[in-house]
Amino acid sequence: WGVTYLEPFNEPLSSWWKAGGTQEGTYFGVSDQISFIQKIKAAQKLYGVEDLQITLPDTNSISEASSEVDELTTQ
Repeated sequence: WGVTYLEPFNEPLSSWWKAGGTQEGTYFGVSDQISFIQKIKAAQKLYGVEDLQITLPDTNSISEASSEVDELTTQ
């Protein structure tokens, strides 16, 4: 299929996700992201697709990206 990467979250730390809103996506805290990524990694191993890259973070600002990277790398 030619898929080489997976981006599982769309701006997960953004505060504008609301029911009935016009922007797609949903909030996922860093600990939830890590838990979800661990499940993805287990599924990758199970199905033999460990070469599929997972991209993080997906943010809308440099400061949010920096903060999220700091949290992801310390947990």
